[in-house]
Amino acid sequence: MSWAGWATAVVGAPLVAALLIPLRGEMLAADVALVLVLVVLVAAILGGRTGGIVAAFTAAVAFDYFYTRPYYSLRIDTRDDIVTTLLLLGVGVVAGELVLRARRSRRVAATSRREMQRMRRIAEVGAGGEPPGRLIEEVRQELCTLFELENCWFEPPPFPTTMPRLRHGRVMIPSQDPESAALDPTPSRLVELPVFSGNVARGRFVLEFAQPTTGISLPADARATAVALADQLGVALAKPPAA
Repeated sequence: MSWAGWATAVVGAPLVAALLIPLRGEMLAADVALVLVLVVLVAAILGGRTGGIVAAFTAAVAFDYFYTRPYYSLRIDTRDDIVTTLLLLGVGVVAGELVLRARRSRRVAATSRREMQRMRRIAEVGAGGEPPGRLIEEVRQELCTLFELENCWFEPPPFPTTMPRLRHGRVMIPSQDPESAALDPTPSRLVELPVFSGNVARGRFVLEFAQPTTGISLPADARATAVALADQLGVALAKPPAA
């Protein structure tokens, strides 16, 4: 939870309750509770479930201390004030849960949009209707997004050196790679993604990660998407240019 969420949850309700003390004789206790509910909602928005619960507790204590008789005491003499205090606690818990669920829904929606964009790019690359340079750039941008790469570039054959290779299921280390150290000193941050059409190499993407690739784990869905893009690109590059 951010510092703003903590500040609102811990200090917000008591501060607002204290500021409303001069109006205590003119405002109903229920009206004060509604104002404190707004503070709880703000804390829930800023701090999620934890912020809402903490703000609900501090709001209930502040309401009890400043607005239930006897004043400036945590004792409550009337049943209505007990109900209002409990409702403040309940509102905080519910508000925090609703904010948490809303944030999860936004994350799921954003993930779905990204997946749709990836599927569209795969379809566009597979259709091969664009110039080769445009298709290569589409795949390059998607690879950068998939793996949060430092850099990514495409190389046509013949390749100057060998390096760890990303294929279906895992990263393969070539058995003959004496020149790899000349391209990228140990520990390596480079992985290649070859582009084939049939058994013909059309090129490769060189993926440059922010951290050394030794021991890193790549998400399975990202690997599958990357290889699918490379396979589709290979098919598209094998097609004769349109008249």
